[in-house]
Amino acid sequence: MNTYLKIPMDRVPILIGKKGETRKRLEEITLAKIEVDSQTGDVNLEKKEANPLTFYKLESVIKAIGRGFSPDHALYLLDDDYVLWLTDLTEYAKSEKSRETKRSRVIGTKGAVRQYIEDTTSCFISVQGKTVAIIGKEPTLSIAIDSVGRLLQGSEIQAVKTFVKKAILKQKS
Repeated sequence: MNTYLKIPMDRVPILIGKKGETRKRLEEITLAKIEVDSQTGDVNLEKKEANPLTFYKLESVIKAIGRGFSPDHALYLLDDDYVLWLTDLTEYAKSEKSRETKRSRVIGTKGAVRQYIEDTTSCFISVQGKTVAIIGKEPTLSIAIDSVGRLLQGSEIQAVKTFVKKAILKQKS
C-alpha cells in the first residue's frame, strides 16, 4: 500500500533532516518507507511493515511538517489523543494582502498571540502560506480552534484572550 503526498519545497529539508536523520527516525518509529523527491516536494509513503493505523497517522505527521511544524511537534500525532486541524485562509480572505493581515492577527506582535494560545491550551499552532494548522488534543484543541476562528473573523485580540482564559477555567471546574 502506497500513499502520495506533496509538501512545500521549503519544508523538504525539514522532512529529510540533516543527513536524512528525520526521515530515518520516522521510518524507524512507523516501520514505513518514506521517499522524498527533493526536486518536487513529492512524498511517497510505502506501508512495508507498518500497522495500518500507524501508517495512517504517518500521513498526518508528514502533512504537519509540510504545514510548518517541527518534526518533534508533528510526532505528537502518532499518539491517539492528538489531532491535526487545518483551515484555509482563503475562506476568510480573498486577496493576498488580506490573508497577510489574517496571518498577522493569529501570530500577533513578536508571536505573542500565538504563544498565548499555545501556552494556555497546550496546543501547537503553525501559520504558513494559506493555512493555519493546530496540533492538540481535546478538550483544549476545541478552545484553540475557536480562538483562531475568532481572530480570523476579526474579534479583538484582548477579547480572544479573555475567551481562552474563561474557557480554560470552565474546563478545569
